[in-house]
Amino acid sequence: MLREGLRRLDLLRQSRAWRTARNLPAGALRRVRVRNAALNAARYALGLDENDLKAWARQARSASGWLADHVDAAVAEQLAGRAWKAVAGYLFGGKGRPAPAHRLAPTLRLPHRMPVP
Repeated sequence: MLREGLRRLDLLRQSRAWRTARNLPAGALRRVRVRNAALNAARYALGLDENDLKAWARQARSASGWLADHVDAAVAEQLAGRAWKAVAGYLFGGKGRPAPAHRLAPTLRLPHRMPVP
């Protein structure tokens, strides 16, 4: 789910609508409102919000037989909510790009074998 959110974020930042909205001036309050409305329109057009990410998680869960057998709907929705919080922190500033869990897993270190006397 995090990967899907990051994929949508990358598509958003590549879109022409996002780049146009980002280049709008953000001086006065009225200009800020226009700029924010344009940025939000570009974001919603690509389905980059919490509800769309949760809907994607529901659809992915039901389409996958294994996932539907091992993860219930409430857990899938909770995981999508966590993924949205990570993506939103990166999108709206203040946090770095979230890494998928497999990148955070520690490497497996086997103990050295002691020689048998």
